[in-house]
Amino acid sequence: MGTYGHVPRLVAETVIGWALIAAGLVMLVTPGPGVVALLAGLAVLARHYRWAAWVKVWALARVHDTAAQLRAHRVARRASGDPDPGATRSDPGPDDGPDRAGERDTSSPTAA
Repeated sequence: MGTYGHVPRLVAETVIGWALIAAGLVMLVTPGPGVVALLAGLAVLARHYRWAAWVKVWALARVHDTAAQLRAHRVARRASGDPDPGATRSDPGPDDGPDRAGERDTSSPTAA
């Protein structure tokens, strides 16, 4: 098979790669895994284009660097004793008092 056998595959993978990149860009501002779609599009394009391979390596390095910085920040925050701002505390709401629905208040002498 000569060069012409690879042309339809090259065209198909190029279209799929750009479609994934376009979908990823849309998902960056709408709900969805935008970064994942962008990286998937770059991975498809990187099979045939050097610039896409370079951008994919660069982007993955940024993702790994950012993840390492977030992990280091989390470890430092926990070591200093600061509470995790993302954690939710158990909030005793109005239903957690002695007069919960279905239970009788036995602490009052007039409770029957």
